[in-house]
Amino acid sequence: MREHDFQTKVIKFLKSEGYYVVNNLGSACQRRGISDLTACVKGRFVAIELKLHYNKLSDLQMYNIEAVTKSGGIGILLYDYAFEEFKDFIRNFQPDFKTDKYIVMM
Repeated sequence: MREHDFQTKVIKFLKSEGYYVVNNLGSACQRRGISDLTACVKGRFVAIELKLHYNKLSDLQMYNIEAVTKSGGIGILLYDYAFEEFKDFIRNFQPDFKTDKYIVMM
C-alpha cells in the first residue's frame, strides 16, 4: 500500500463517521513537518501523522505533533497496520480525553 492509499482510507473512515478532516498536502507555501491530516473529532482538534510500516517520524514531525498535544489537541502517529485500532479509538473517543504525550498506534 502507498501512503496516498492509506491517507484515502483514513479520510474516508473519518468522513463516514461524520467528522471534519483536511488532507494537508505539502507545498512550498506550507510549513514543513505539519501532520498529514487534521480533523475535528467530537469538538477536539486532532493531528494525524500517517506512516507506512517501514517509515519513521522525522524530528520536525515529532516536534509538531508534540506541540499539538502540549496545546491541548490530540496528536496521533498512525501506522498502516494499526488502522483497526485507530477506528476503535475514534469510535470510542470521549471529548474529555486528556494526554500529555502524543498517541502512537502501531
